[in-house]
Amino acid sequence: MKKMNGLKQFIFIIYMIPIIGLSQNDSIYTKKVNKNEVVHQCFNKKTKKPMVIPDYSYGLYVSAIVSVTDNQGNSELSFRDTLGNPTHDTDSIYVYKMKLDHRGIYSETKYYYLNNIEAHAGDYWLHDKKGRELELGQIRMNDSAKINFWKTIYNKKGNILSEIYYKSRDSIGENSDRSIVQYYYDGHSNFTGYAYKDHNGKLTAWQDDYAMVVNSYNKRDQIVSAAWFDR
Repeated sequence: MKKMNGLKQFIFIIYMIPIIGLSQNDSIYTKKVNKNEVVHQCFNKKTKKPMVIPDYSYGLYVSAIVSVTDNQGNSELSFRDTLGNPTHDTDSIYVYKMKLDHRGIYSETKYYYLNNIEAHAGDYWLHDKKGRELELGQIRMNDSAKINFWKTIYNKKGNILSEIYYKSRDSIGENSDRSIVQYYYDGHSNFTGYAYKDHNGKLTAWQDDYAMVVNSYNKRDQIVSAAWFDR
């Protein structure tokens, strides 16, 4: 397991967590359990209640990040569930942030992990007032910088009108053409077609139940060819 000086580890946790998304009402509660164990826990200043942190990958609910320091001053991190039991050890720092309205409905969920100061990544979910998922985003900022973004648009009846998927290139060329794909639905969540755009927003393909149109452009953003396919 990756070792880190206890003081540096503590400073790292306290310094990094506010940067990556805690709101003004969220803070860090630090409690020394015994001589060698320190608990860093998120809590809400207004309610004075700790934030319950869902650990999706392990199916557990984590309420604290625990830093354990050995006799040589090396620090290890582990999770504790809501009962205070250890969940698993890690050499990364996982941070979850959840916002709920007064009815207890999710409005925003963010998940980050940091395995060192330089490399970090995050997943997030945004929800509307009825708890429906509006956005799903994935950000990778380490050796393969990659961004994936998914957004859903609803009508007033709660049916899907369109979904937008955005992807960008990474360092090894995967998804090297930054692109936007927008899926269209009728007023009853039935799929009707999609549009494919490049990273400049130019329409490169469009498709519905009857036909598909593909456009190509030159360097001056002028259409040089257009193909229409009857389905």
